[in-house]
Amino acid sequence: MITSIEKREVSLLENIFIKTGKVLAVRTWDTGDFYEVDLHLPKAKPAHWNTVQRIICRTASFHYCDYTPAQWDCSTKTCTLFIDGGHNGRGCRWVRSLQPDDALHYASIDAVKQAPAQDTYPIFLGDQSAIGHFSALQQLSPNGNAATGIMVVNKPEHKEEFVDKCRWLQLTPVSRDENYFDYLSAMLQQLPPKNYTFFLAGNSYLVANTRKFLREKGFQNGQIKAQGFWH
Repeated sequence: MITSIEKREVSLLENIFIKTGKVLAVRTWDTGDFYEVDLHLPKAKPAHWNTVQRIICRTASFHYCDYTPAQWDCSTKTCTLFIDGGHNGRGCRWVRSLQPDDALHYASIDAVKQAPAQDTYPIFLGDQSAIGHFSALQQLSPNGNAATGIMVVNKPEHKEEFVDKCRWLQLTPVSRDENYFDYLSAMLQQLPPKNYTFFLAGNSYLVANTRKFLREKGFQNGQIKAQGFWH
């Protein structure tokens, strides 16, 4: 649980740079360990988001975690965060404590500088922590092409939930007890000849090994955009 110290009001020092939004809704997947959090961010400027962004959320006193705003609406200044709450870190304890109408404190919203190019077809490869990242990339896609790719989910039960709850991401879900690289190899063999860009995101170990695998298959560094998360 979040302790009374962690839930204490924002300190005077933090208040110098902190910004505030509002939690509109919290939805939990059936397994009880993955969360969708709808936010209202009145000071944000989503109309200017032409690359993936990261919002640096205050999860405890002087402790901050990065998440990716996704499914944003420029007119209402709302967005959704997709957060894994299945661990025991401060970020997970924080998301498990959130309730509608809670204040959302954050330090900044910064550009990650990843966006699909006009003349390429995106392929998304990553794990469940990258749902927000890939959702943002899909929203930014200039040619409207739905990306293909693979999503490594935390549990076998998440495969069905991912397909049901993230219909805008037409990715093949693979659980951690399956051989991801077998699926990736089969997918690469079936790709028609097009100009592809691979977007890799998620656990840094998975991202590094996927980049190595793609390079061994003959894809060039310029075709591979990677964003590793330390989790």
